[in-house]
Amino acid sequence: MTLDGSAIQNAIYIAGECPWPTTAEAWENAAREKLDDGPFGYIAGGAGTEATMRANREAFEQRPLDRDQTMAQLERSFAHVKGALSGTAPARMSEKVTLFGQPASVQYTWVLTATHLHEHLGQLIAYARSNNVVPPWSK
Repeated sequence: MTLDGSAIQNAIYIAGECPWPTTAEAWENAAREKLDDGPFGYIAGGAGTEATMRANREAFEQRPLDRDQTMAQLERSFAHVKGALSGTAPARMSEKVTLFGQPASVQYTWVLTATHLHEHLGQLIAYARSNNVVPPWSK
């Protein structure tokens, strides 16, 4: 069976078997309930000056979305990534680009993108399991 990461993520959200937090504060409260002090402090505390964490939280709070809007945005986002990847000619994979100020190949950027998406998938699976939600493909 082939597993499509975006389909798996969407299935977890669509399952509706548990309430998904829709604010940064609600996510933090849910994490506080589930995690021991050490892991919670690591996640909630940010790193360094916490500038990225602060900017992410401000952006998240300035764009409140309900569940249907969130699902629509996820669908558009995955469609964009799939379209961009399928539109990349194989001959371009070795082309050099600048990524985060560093030289990289187009192929490396796609590997990084896939890895990033799998990190999100892993987080969703862990969150679902911590809330006793059976992933749809396990039923």
